[in-house]
Amino acid sequence: MEVAFDSPLLRSICEDQASAMKELGPVVAGILKRRLADIRAASTLTGIPAGHLRFAVEGGGRAIIDLGDGYTIELEANHRRNPTREGGDIEWGSVSRVKVMRIGPNND
Repeated sequence: MEVAFDSPLLRSICEDQASAMKELGPVVAGILKRRLADIRAASTLTGIPAGHLRFAVEGGGRAIIDLGDGYTIELEANHRRNPTREGGDIEWGSVSRVKVMRIGPNND
């Protein structure tokens, strides 16, 4: 799966282990590294094997994955034309491009 980032800070946290450890601490930074590897290895978002994947309707529809210690990573579909179901909801089983929108304490 292709991964993009909503900001340079999010890119830095996701691509630089030292930045991740500084912002999130060593435990969450380690889990983030594994979850990002899972995301990149999956062919679609619903193929991610770990992290308690769930979907929030607020904010245009986001996928949320647990990182541990109360932290989550929030993703949005990032296709030029996002796959949708009848009614306009995102068809998450067809999403193969995501954008990291937020990493932080769980907002559920």
